[in-house]
Formats: sequence, C-alpha cells, structure tokens
Amino acid sequence: MRSSVCSWEGNEGLWENSAIHKDGDYHVALGLGTLITSITMTLFYLILYFVYSLRYQYRNRPLMVLMIILAVARIALCLLPQNDWTGESPVIWGIYRNIPFVVMGIIMVVLYFQKRNDQAFDASQNMYVYMGGCNGI
Repeated sequence: MRSSVCSWEGNEGLWENSAIHKDGDYHVALGLGTLITSITMTLFYLILYFVYSLRYQYRNRPLMVLMIILAVARIALCLLPQNDWTGESPVIWGIYRNIPFVVMGIIMVVLYFQKRNDQAFDASQNMYVYMGGCNGI
C-alpha cells in the first residue's frame, strides 16, 4: 500500500502554478533567498561581536550599542518595500542597505586586527584577513 503523505498524485501542476515558478521565472525565490541571507549575515556579525567581547573580555558599551543600532538599521532597510526583492532591485537601495553592513564589517576587522598578535588564542590570529577578504576591504 502506498503512502499518500509523500505522494504527488493529483498535484502534478502544483509547482508549475506556484508563485515561485511563474513561467520559469525564479525571481521570487532568489529574491527571498537574498533577503534571508542579508538578515542572516547581519545577525552573524552581531553574534561575532558578542563572541569577540566574551573571548577577549572586551567591554565597550558605546560600541556594543552602535553594533546593535547598525544591525537594526540594516534589517529595517532590508525589509523596506523599495528593495523590490522579487523584481528588479534598484541599485541605490543595494547601496543604502549595505552601508550599515560594511560599517559592521570594518569594526569587526579592526577589532580582530588589534588582537592579531594575542598568543592566547592562535585560531583567531588571521581572522581580520578572512573578514577583510569577504568584505572586499
């Protein structure tokens, strides 16, 4: 006996008629994926900052507040409808939403660069190089 839980019987046209697959156009799926990736990378930098502050016992409240403000600003800019994630995204909005992200990246590169010679934790010795390369710095 076949299980109907995983069966596609009667659903042959489901994918072709979905919003994601309209006439072979994958802009919706790619746009939503890009939005999710943008938010995820922002949260990654924020978590990386907190890991850094715990690892090196780094206490700088103004910088912590700045990182949180930059993360919230980036996420808010990403969620604005002017981005048109599922269509033709305007280049200027790509620039606007990436300004806070680049600033967060520069802050993290500088922080890890300052600790590059810390012998207590060799694994992060070249972290600033990796992050700088990913940010195009």
